[in-house]
Amino acid sequence: MTQLQANQELTDAIEQLYQTLAVPQKIDGHVWYGEDDRAMERRLKKVNRRNVSVADINVLFINNCDSVQSLKYYLPRALDLLAGGERYISEFFVAMKVKQAGFEQWPAPEQAALVRVLRAMNNTGNDWLIAHTVAHFDWINL
Repeated sequence: MTQLQANQELTDAIEQLYQTLAVPQKIDGHVWYGEDDRAMERRLKKVNRRNVSVADINVLFINNCDSVQSLKYYLPRALDLLAGGERYISEFFVAMKVKQAGFEQWPAPEQAALVRVLRAMNNTGNDWLIAHTVAHFDWINL
């Protein structure tokens, strides 16, 4: 597989993850720190999840995403940013939250979509951060 093909597979895999982990009817489980309790929630409701800022994603995965629905909703954006080389997001917390959300009990299409992203990230082989991100998911059989 060429580098171009590997990068396209990663793009396609992330898009599939966005589609598979579709918008839930309600985002639940919120714990906001450093702001008015509802300010971040109100701000995020106005933003398409594909455009959630790096800072907000990091706060969500460190302080929030205690619910499975919230985690699934924001997971594609977090992995999209990490795949793009964003170093401000904690890949450790992303992987840990997925594990805490009971990945093994997720429906098979959701599991497959995440595994596809991780395999595609692994196949790009062109970035330390991507390799480090995949390594944090070592509890998933790739």
